[in-house]
Amino acid sequence: MEIFIPALLFAAGLCVIIYGGDKFVSAASYIAKALGVSEVVIGATVVSLGTTLPEIMVSTISAARCEGEIAVSNAIGSIIFNTGVIAAISLIFASGNVERRSIYWRAAMFFSGLSGLFFLSLNGVVSRRDGGVLLIMFALYAALSVIGDAPVRRNVKARREKIDLKILSINIAAMVFGAAFIFFGAHLMVGNAVLIAEALGVSERIIGITIVAMGTSLPELVTTVTSLLKGHRDLSIGNIIGANIMNILSVIGLSAAVSPLIVKRAALTVDMPTAGLFMAALLVPPLFTKRTFRAQGVILILFYIAYVALFIV
Repeated sequence: MEIFIPALLFAAGLCVIIYGGDKFVSAASYIAKALGVSEVVIGATVVSLGTTLPEIMVSTISAARCEGEIAVSNAIGSIIFNTGVIAAISLIFASGNVERRSIYWRAAMFFSGLSGLFFLSLNGVVSRRDGGVLLIMFALYAALSVIGDAPVRRNVKARREKIDLKILSINIAAMVFGAAFIFFGAHLMVGNAVLIAEALGVSERIIGITIVAMGTSLPELVTTVTSLLKGHRDLSIGNIIGANIMNILSVIGLSAAVSPLIVKRAALTVDMPTAGLFMAALLVPPLFTKRTFRAQGVILILFYIAYVALFIV
């Protein structure tokens, strides 16, 4: 009975997230087409910002409560789960050609952010000043997302007269509505997931890297599955890449700005290198071949199983 009510609320939160994810993806896809923006770009910016809201909320609240280890493990664990499970699903069921121009600089941004976080954390703490550095990098990422694709801007200018502003406004409102459902559904779900984990006597790092990370990554999972069902494969890949960048730069950056974060040795020696390895397995092949492969998805799933078996269980 002690776990029954939290489990029931957890399931209710999941249903709210699924509903919100469907509305969010449909609206984002329309906006991408209306503005002439590729689905990779819209997925790596607007969609990933919406689906990263739960991570931002959970990590910031954890930092404010002086539970910085949960904040860090939630962000890094979300990257690992996003890539090792969610991206893997997308690759297995819908691999193919990708828009390399929109990926290569984001790959550089991700690995720069992860490397920066690693070196800033060597003393065992991500300070407020370190958080400020990460937030500056996030501002740079946001600026590049807006101005970094000249062909897209030219395409927008060419299509401006064809846009129905009324329908566009309705879809923007629907996207905000969907994001709100994702946010509140994740809040309901994650809060009760933590109660369940604590009742079972799980450590703070394990809570953050597994059940909290998986819980806050559910919007990415729902968005990816919904995108695949609706035939928007590039939207799902862009969402994962953008969400992983935001997990480092905005989630950890904002949390550290609220309160310094404790980084345990396992996060430095196991979790961060694992996140980098997973993202390399996702990004390197399309950077050289301009396409993704089902084999990548299989490899990522196997990587994730090995990670859980060796370092979590």
